[in-house]
Amino acid sequence: MENKKVVNSINEVVETSITVNLSEAQTAYGQLTALQKQRVDYLKPMIGDHAINIVPLLDRTGPNSWAVVHDKVSKIDKATYDEQSYQAALQEAFIINEVCQPSDVITNVSQVRSDLKLPPYLTNLKKNCETDFFNLFIVKEVYITEEVDGKSRRRFAGYKPVICLKPEVEE
Repeated sequence: MENKKVVNSINEVVETSITVNLSEAQTAYGQLTALQKQRVDYLKPMIGDHAINIVPLLDRTGPNSWAVVHDKVSKIDKATYDEQSYQAALQEAFIINEVCQPSDVITNVSQVRSDLKLPPYLTNLKKNCETDFFNLFIVKEVYITEEVDGKSRRRFAGYKPVICLKPEVEE
């Protein structure tokens, strides 16, 4: 994954979620580049005003690039009722901006699948569970820097879901 973040501890991960009300969204829209505005406008029919929260978080390449995220949002928009239920349950299983280990991803996805009586993944567990997780969130890899024998070493600390691609449904 691109844009790996180096931090001294998991607790120092900068909060990057964006919460906006309508007037802030309009202000935020005005601050976007022309290309970002086009992307927001393109996503709006699929996810509404939530698009303004997603577009500024896109990377140039990798799993959080425009092409990849557009594909994910399109699949979310076209999801069947059962797929929507699965996505909503996964959305509740993960906390935005909380770093989680690959084992947490496997456990949470497994629990949701079991709760919804979906068939379990029997092979490629890590890959299948992470795919479900990555398809629903913009995720950043988090690294910590450790001193080992006087040398700095980066170590993978986990995944941080920055924002859910599926808009929250207001009840």
